[in-house]
Amino acid sequence: MQQPLGDLQEAFTELNINIPNEEEQQEYLLPQWKDITSFLDKATNDFDVGQLVHLHSFTLFDAMSAIEIMDPRMDTGMAIEETFEKFDIEKRLSCEDTLGIMDRLVVREMAWISGHSLAQTVYTCIYFHYIKKLNELSMPTLTSNMDDIIYGVLRSYILATVKCCHYIWTEMTQGNVYEEEDFTTNLFGLHFNNQNPDVMIFNDIDSSIMLLNHLLNTKISDSEKNIVKAILNRVEIRKSFLISLVYLSKLEGSFLPNAKTELKKIIELLDNVDLTIGNDVSDAFDPNINRKLTSQTPPRPVELSSLEQSFKEYNLLIQRLHSICDVNDYPSVNSLMNYFLNFAAHQPYPDAFSRSKLNSIFFHNQRIFGTIVVSKFILDSIKETVQPPLWWTSPTRQPAHVNPAEFINAHDTLKAYLDRISMVFVEYFKISCHNRSRQRRMLCKVVAEWEILQEEAAGVDEVFHALEKDKEGSQTPYYFSSWAYNLKLTMIEKILYLGFELDLYGSHEYIMIYWYVQCVLGSRAYLLDRISNFIDQTIEIPDVYNYLRTNQLLNYSKKCLSEAMLKILLSAKHTKQFDQRTLVFDDEETRYLQRFKPFVALISPPHPTYQQFSEIVSIENFDLSRMKEIIKNDLTESKKVLEGLLGMSPEETNTEMCNDDFKEDVKNLIRTIVANSIGLNYISESIPNSNININFKYHPWFPILIKN
Repeated sequence: MQQPLGDLQEAFTELNINIPNEEEQQEYLLPQWKDITSFLDKATNDFDVGQLVHLHSFTLFDAMSAIEIMDPRMDTGMAIEETFEKFDIEKRLSCEDTLGIMDRLVVREMAWISGHSLAQTVYTCIYFHYIKKLNELSMPTLTSNMDDIIYGVLRSYILATVKCCHYIWTEMTQGNVYEEEDFTTNLFGLHFNNQNPDVMIFNDIDSSIMLLNHLLNTKISDSEKNIVKAILNRVEIRKSFLISLVYLSKLEGSFLPNAKTELKKIIELLDNVDLTIGNDVSDAFDPNINRKLTSQTPPRPVELSSLEQSFKEYNLLIQRLHSICDVNDYPSVNSLMNYFLNFAAHQPYPDAFSRSKLNSIFFHNQRIFGTIVVSKFILDSIKETVQPPLWWTSPTRQPAHVNPAEFINAHDTLKAYLDRISMVFVEYFKISCHNRSRQRRMLCKVVAEWEILQEEAAGVDEVFHALEKDKEGSQTPYYFSSWAYNLKLTMIEKILYLGFELDLYGSHEYIMIYWYVQCVLGSRAYLLDRISNFIDQTIEIPDVYNYLRTNQLLNYSKKCLSEAMLKILLSAKHTKQFDQRTLVFDDEETRYLQRFKPFVALISPPHPTYQQFSEIVSIENFDLSRMKEIIKNDLTESKKVLEGLLGMSPEETNTEMCNDDFKEDVKNLIRTIVANSIGLNYISESIPNSNININFKYHPWFPILIKN
């Protein structure tokens, strides 16, 4: 029950307490503010753009909670005064300025392909915001003056660049590579001038080439001829690039040779590019023109590469697309698989567009390369890896001793299994076209599926085993199960190695990781030996022998090298020379279980327990000199096998589609071995305070021992 206000006032009066009026009450409740404007002005006089003054108690978390940088609803970016006049797109530019704009468009085009938004890269060019006006202009003629001809050439180059961007964007919106960190498909309200048909763009480009050749035949100075030749070079590159994109957008394989021809032409033209001629026309590009548009996620500043770096990246893009044009002419499924694995391991990492294009060409219209039924493709892979008896894979080769009804039932079982795994097998290839982080995440999920598929494959094997009545008592090989197990081991191995490339492991975990790699490589060696034993009597395809022999050698070499790395790390740890950070609140067993979480539930290979790991790496009576001798033998053996692989033909190694990269990878492994043989001398119990670090200089999977 509320007490009347008058009674309260009387009570406060008796206690000699003054009651503030309403205005005083409001002022009393307000916080005490102090004007520090002049103080901040004085403190920030010498600050550069981007510097910040704050209290020690104002943390990064407080800053992130206060404002989300680059969110247009909260932060539209810094308003910078324009120090130049509005750029006139109809202004006739010199040849040097025109060439400079063309080259710097490539810089922004590569920045867009590398993951920055369209609004922050290509569309910072003023010309791109006046496409409609450029369309209304007509091409100059042979009688036009040189300034008008050069302007017409620039106009056609701009329109062709817009069309190239449209083809790239169309490919990226298909979802083959859909991570925002690799490519931003949001147009932010911008457009690609879709009303211009391709034929109109090509007509203008051809007219530009004709006009430039006409200028070269007129009486102009040698310096002018050099710059006109450079502009002609850029226009021809743009024309061939646009033609190749048109051909690559047609998923029918018959157009890939045409695209390859144009891409080959670009590679030759890029060899003649001189980047020192053109001028930097900064007025033609305004980085603030689209600052109010939504930025990409996650937010990061746009970093434009140099001309040299951008053209180097452009050259790599063209080379990758050129390589992709041969992908449908694969000699074997294993060769194609090696190509995908090699493509995924490229250094520098392939751009999102070429990875997406490879996926588009590989699988469309629910067929491999648009023509091959997936089940047949899988059967080819099985034949090339384990070579089951022909009547197992061919429903038309029924043996006389097999009951027809049982034979049909067995093949129906096989067909149902192949249909069930078809999309999983397709994804096995397509995973290689994602970025490395996503590759590892997806493989960690897929490897559990292949555990189930391996068990189902064993069931298919047993259906065919039941038909082998005349071989009762003998052990019939598990062909399909061995094939599935081989793929699963490949995935496990790749997951472990990707951890090195992504820098997921701390130096304190290397011993644990290399010990687990040893377990996986040992299981793979046992499997390959088993397959080799049961196919020797029935081998009919040479590719099978080549595949097994190469993989046995490569697996043995990696096993020797990883075993040497494990012993090197154990030796460095024993001598207290291994530079590791001090761990706080760390439980090694918990870390072991978490690091190998994707493999814990697998039945094959059996997951080793932490106790097994702990017992093996805990070496009593450690003999350093003896251990170093064993390490040298392991490194020597690994190097010997790798040098033998270098002498094998592409057909023997199933690397017809990527032999140069395969040999370079093997050479890097050999360099790693040589460097570690030298680094082994750094390990000594007699050298105090001589810490040893590791560095991935030659190979992303096997580090090199270096002296600190």
